[in-house]
Amino acid sequence: MMTLIFNITQIHQYLNKDLQNKLMPAIKTAVTRRLNFINDKEIKDLDRDILVKFLYRSQNLLIHYFPQDEIYLLTETAELDLSLKFLTCPYFEKRLRGINEIKDLTEKIELHEEFAREPQQYSSIYGQKMTKKLNAKMFIDWINKNRIFELILGDSIHIEIIKRTHEIIKFIAKFEKLPLNLLDLLWNSCAGKHEAITIGIYNLIVEIADYLDIQGIMHLQQKINSIPDEEQNDITLNLIKGFSQKTLPTSASKALKEGTEEVDESKFHCVDTLWRLMLDESKVSSVLAENALNGLIETLKERPCQNLKVIYLKKCFEKVKKHESVPQCINLINSLLSNTFHTHRYDIENSLGKILEQLDQDYDLIELLITDFEHFHKRMQDIFSKYKSDPTEEEKEKVYFGKYSYTTNSYNRLIFLEYLLTNPSYELGFTLKQLDRLWELFALNPLWESERDFFFDWISRNHESHSYEDYSSVIEKEMIPEFFEKILCNHKKLDFINMSPKAFECFQTYFRTVNEIKGNLKTLKGSKFLIYDLAYEGRESLWSIFLNCKNQNTINKVVNLLVSCCLRLAPILEKEKKKICEDFTYKCMNLLKEGYLKQNDRLISKSVHLLMSFFDSFEGKSRSEGTGGEEKKRYNINTTVTIVLKPDNTIKNVSVNLSQSIGYLRGLISETFGFATNEFRMYCKGSLIESDEDDSALYNFPFGGPYIIYKVQPPKTEDTNFHPKLILTQNTEYIDLLFKLLSEDVQGKRSLEN
Repeated sequence: MMTLIFNITQIHQYLNKDLQNKLMPAIKTAVTRRLNFINDKEIKDLDRDILVKFLYRSQNLLIHYFPQDEIYLLTETAELDLSLKFLTCPYFEKRLRGINEIKDLTEKIELHEEFAREPQQYSSIYGQKMTKKLNAKMFIDWINKNRIFELILGDSIHIEIIKRTHEIIKFIAKFEKLPLNLLDLLWNSCAGKHEAITIGIYNLIVEIADYLDIQGIMHLQQKINSIPDEEQNDITLNLIKGFSQKTLPTSASKALKEGTEEVDESKFHCVDTLWRLMLDESKVSSVLAENALNGLIETLKERPCQNLKVIYLKKCFEKVKKHESVPQCINLINSLLSNTFHTHRYDIENSLGKILEQLDQDYDLIELLITDFEHFHKRMQDIFSKYKSDPTEEEKEKVYFGKYSYTTNSYNRLIFLEYLLTNPSYELGFTLKQLDRLWELFALNPLWESERDFFFDWISRNHESHSYEDYSSVIEKEMIPEFFEKILCNHKKLDFINMSPKAFECFQTYFRTVNEIKGNLKTLKGSKFLIYDLAYEGRESLWSIFLNCKNQNTINKVVNLLVSCCLRLAPILEKEKKKICEDFTYKCMNLLKEGYLKQNDRLISKSVHLLMSFFDSFEGKSRSEGTGGEEKKRYNINTTVTIVLKPDNTIKNVSVNLSQSIGYLRGLISETFGFATNEFRMYCKGSLIESDEDDSALYNFPFGGPYIIYKVQPPKTEDTNFHPKLILTQNTEYIDLLFKLLSEDVQGKRSLEN
């Protein structure tokens, strides 16, 4: 028939009128009949492109003999019917082609409608992309008459066809109100279907949500809210989240511009569903509650929710006030405050500073959180009071109530408290009484020992620079001296005997901070410091910790700080260095004597350790390992380092471990070349390595060598003949004491021989 049409097209103008009048109606009828009676078997092997080409050749012939609108409507309707035949055939590839053609026709019809509304200069390209006669109303009538959606969503439903249905439904929504029975059909088509089908339908619902009128939105919202908690899963949560975001009211953005503050929560569809699902009282799992929380956060970050999120901030604090769903609410608050408010301008209404000020006035934020912490700990203590033994570390990850484990409950609270206390947009701070209450919970009565160290680390966080000028901490500067004196220097508050390394690091952090505030020390680069006043804060407590502590790792840290406070002297104290060193040596020897007389092996060992560390540091031979823990394991590599003495070019090799310190290497060089540590300068890649860097690990200097040293004269201000060891050699009482210790105390002997 294609050939017949082609031939007639070539000769029709040469036929007489009578023949034309008889032939053309017959051709029109034949074309219509041919298209109407294509069967499934033919469709299987039929190339649709050839068929469409035949249709348009027929159109080009018939428009010469019939009204154009009639022929355009005939061929465009025939094309629609042809797509329907493909869609309803049993062959999936052809069905896919059918739905694609219907989708493509919606684009052409939309252009037709656009052209009808705003006629523009006609072009052949534009004309090819739009229908000539078929309009939106005709198309929608055709969709309804042929029950297209019933076919798509019926028993032969397929995910790939569903994906191509989005644009068709959007098209209908643009030109007519989507009927509720279509929404019901969409919703019900998920029942008993494979997960992929359900996901496809839910994605379709989300895609068309912003094309719905209020009646359609409310109808679907009712369907969504009818899903029982027991049937909620990641798929339904994605539907709820997507639907809530797609249906956000545009009027909210307009109200925001106009400064209107009133918010109608009913216009924010399914946002309250996400809120309900994230709470402890919902029946969904912890994972789904977390997903609901994340979905709510994403939704509230949208611009139309600018005023709504303030309502949810207050909802969260009301929950915290009641000690309900606290970790979820804290996460929501933290995310909203951190990401959705202006942080720099305090004078505008939606700035972070203004919001925090308002919330603090309403809830007294720090007091609220500490009170909640106390309630949480009391609740946990009541649970553990029924245990026959202390809970294990693994039990920290157990969920005791609500949706989250103890670890999440506790750490989320501390992290949020830290956020509030360190936020520069609005000043919030502890009172000493509040600090003491928090200290009671974590430092004195922790539920797990590891909690104590975590708290010590948390409360001394943000002191990396150890510089007063760069100060940032959970404790305000003005509060630090009182906190240091009444809590950290109080053995009833801080256990000096069983002090862990983390506890001492906390003490040391505030020791340095408070003394910098008082002007007793000054921080240099590399976190080193200089002492300006020997009557520094915490001096007695530091010695008390040294004398009482039983933890060897902690003692090592205490020793390093005591030695540093003696030797790292500011220029104004340099003239007193000899006397200061003498006094320190006398103190060590008197402690050693006391240990011997009282037969206190621990005191003897500590005193010897302190004295030897003091001598090494005085000589510049820092024996610090440079690092510890996991980093020490990672860099536990033995290597040989080449040292070159300039200008003599004397070369010597020393063996070190990369986890050891620069000071340790400096001491080895001193011993190998026979120089005092102040008689040479050491260079790495042409750069001088200052003594301030002696505690740094060698792996921080990724340099294979050689290290270059130059012999120099010691500064004239230094008494090169003085050494604290001379005090021992010149005091017969001390010599006798050392001989007694060497003969009686194996442990002391080992220390002294080192």
